[in-house]
Amino acid sequence: MNSIDTDGFLGVVEASVDPMLIADAGGHILYANLACANLFGYAREKLPKLTIGDLIPEHLRERHAAHLAEFRGAPRSRPMGAHLGHPLYGRRADGTLVPTEISLSPLGDGRVLAAVHDITQRVQAEEAVRRCSARYAGLLGAIPDIVVELDAEHILRWGNDAARSFFGEQMAGTAIDRFQASSEHSFPRTDDGAVHNVWFVRADGDQRLLAWSCRSAGEVSGEPGGLICTARDVTERHLDELSLRELRAQMRQFHALHVAGQTLRKISHDLNQPLEALCAYAAAALKLLDGSVPRVAQLRAALEGCCSEADRAGRVARELSSFMHRDVIPLAPIDLARAADNAVRLCRNDGIDCPDIRIDIAPDLRPALGNQRQIESVLHNLLKNSIEALRQARPGAPSVRIEARNDARRGGIQVTFSDNGPGIDRTCQTQAFAPFYTTRQLGVGLGLTISRALIEASGGELWYDGEAAPGATFRFTLPPTEPGP
Repeated sequence: MNSIDTDGFLGVVEASVDPMLIADAGGHILYANLACANLFGYAREKLPKLTIGDLIPEHLRERHAAHLAEFRGAPRSRPMGAHLGHPLYGRRADGTLVPTEISLSPLGDGRVLAAVHDITQRVQAEEAVRRCSARYAGLLGAIPDIVVELDAEHILRWGNDAARSFFGEQMAGTAIDRFQASSEHSFPRTDDGAVHNVWFVRADGDQRLLAWSCRSAGEVSGEPGGLICTARDVTERHLDELSLRELRAQMRQFHALHVAGQTLRKISHDLNQPLEALCAYAAAALKLLDGSVPRVAQLRAALEGCCSEADRAGRVARELSSFMHRDVIPLAPIDLARAADNAVRLCRNDGIDCPDIRIDIAPDLRPALGNQRQIESVLHNLLKNSIEALRQARPGAPSVRIEARNDARRGGIQVTFSDNGPGIDRTCQTQAFAPFYTTRQLGVGLGLTISRALIEASGGELWYDGEAAPGATFRFTLPPTEPGP
C-alpha cells in the first residue's frame, strides 16, 4: 500500500464522491473512503476489520465467492451488476440492502479497487416506470375502444387488446389502409382530433363502422408524422339511426295522411252545413213550383235562402283555404252583437237544440277590429262545444253566457264565453288547443286549434280560464279599431 500511497493514489480515492474500497486477494478490506463508510453505515475505523463478504447479503455470498475466484483467475477491469440484468445488493451495518453497481480494477499483488455506485434512485425510478407502464397497459387493455399507434406511413406499430382482437395478433407492421372496407372514405390523416366514420373489415371478415379520432404521436414517440388513434365501433348505432330515420319517415307519412284525412273531415263538416241548407231551400222551391198557384213571395224567400247558403259555403271554403295557406286576413270593424246572434242562429239552423243563451254586450263597448265571418265561426264553434258538453252533463237548467267588455289592462276588447256545465279537467286543459285532440267520439279535434288561429290572425288571444269554475270559460281578446285614450 505504501507505493500506492506515495503516488497520491489514496488521496484520489479519499476525495472521490463515490464509495471506494481496496481489498486484498483474500477479500479482506484494506482501505475504504469516507463515502464507502457512509454508504454501508459503518464507522470508518471498523471497515478495515471486515471482508467483502460482510458487505454482501448472505444469499449472494456463495455466488460472490464464485465470481471472486473467476476474477482471480483472470483479473481485469470490468463492471459488475449492469450486465447481469439485475442490480447487485450491498448489506448495510443495520442489515438493510442497497442496490449497487460495482466497477473492479486490479491493482497488482491480488489487490483490487472496487468503486461502488448506489443506484437506489435509479432502481426506484425504474420501478415507478414499470408500475406506471403496467398500469398504463392495464388501462389500455381494459378500454373497449381500439387504440393504435401509427408511424408516418400509417403502418401499425402497436395496438391494445381491442385492436389486436379487431385486426388480428399479427397487426404490427401492416398498413392501416389494408383493413379498410373500401377507398370511398379514406382513413383520417389529420391529427386535429376530429371524428371520422370509416368502414373497416375485422380479422374474421365482418365489416364494421369505426369512428376514428387521431392525435400526433410526435411528443410520445419522438418520430414526426406518427399518430395515436382511437376508434369506437358504432355499427349498431349507425344501423339504429338508419332504422330510426326510416321509422320517422314512415311516421311523417302516416301523420301527413292522418292530418289530410282529419282536415278533409273538418272541411267536409263545415261545408255540409250550408250545402244541406241549400238543398233544403232548393227542395222547398221545387215544391212551390209544383203548386197550382204560384206563391211568389215564398218562392223568392226559398231562392234567396239558396243564394245565401251558397254564398256561405263559398266563404267557408275561402276561409279554410286562407287558414291552410296562412293568407293575410283582411281586418275591419266588426259587430260583436251580430256575431253572437249569428252564431246562435247557425246552431239552430244545424238543428241543435240551444239552451238558455244570454248575450251581454257592454253599452260602452269600443269597436273591435277583426274578420266578422271568422269571429262568428269562433263563437259558433265554442257554442257547439258547450251545447254538446251540457247535453252530456244534463244540468238542471243549462245555460250559456256571452259577454263583451272593454279590457283596460290589455287595451282592447275581451269576449267571455261561459256555461254551467262540467268544465274541462286540468289534464285536458293543457291539450285542449292541440291539433286533433278531442274527448268526443266523433270529434275531429281541430275546432279549438282553428279558433285560436283565427283569433290570433285578428291580433288577439284565445285561452281557457281554468280559475273561473264552475263550468267552462273561454276568453278571447280583439284589438280596438282605434287606440284608446
